[in-house]
Amino acid sequence: MIGGLFIVLAGLLILVVAALLSSFSGIPLPSPISFTLQGLQDFATLLGGVEVILGLAVIVCAVLLNAHPEGHVMWGSIIMLFSLVSIVGSGGFIIGLVLGFAGGLIAVIWKPPSPVTGGALMYGQPPYQPPGYGQPGYPIAGYRAPYQQYPANPPAATAQARTCPRCGAPVNPGAAFCSSCGSRL
Repeated sequence: MIGGLFIVLAGLLILVVAALLSSFSGIPLPSPISFTLQGLQDFATLLGGVEVILGLAVIVCAVLLNAHPEGHVMWGSIIMLFSLVSIVGSGGFIIGLVLGFAGGLIAVIWKPPSPVTGGALMYGQPPYQPPGYGQPGYPIAGYRAPYQQYPANPPAATAQARTCPRCGAPVNPGAAFCSSCGSRL
């Protein structure tokens, strides 16, 4: 989007130069010079108008890319194309061309986040999560989640209580993993 702004600014500058050239139209000049100034003014007006339109197209495509990231290849390609074509004017002082092309290229090669994980990992979350990780009742070694209710006096062990075959710690009925060592039961 910043590249598009530079391209628009360059186009507006070219239009200002064209307007300044038109101020010479009232001055009596020799015929060849007058004809050359008129042609230069027409060319600068056309060039400035095209530059402004290309810059606005880059900005609109950047906004649409932000609104519809699933079309990142299409929008990025269009941004790169409009940025390259802007070289006919000044390319947005060249910086607009470079920024627009780089932004379009990044949009084309960008990989959308996985719908399963929803993007980046949460703070403190390991890259691999065993089944049930983060669910209520799943133990995390050395961590007591604030949302879990812990009784002041745990119930007395019953005859049905199980123990972990690896570490010997008592295990809740129906648990798939040991709350002490995390091994599968």
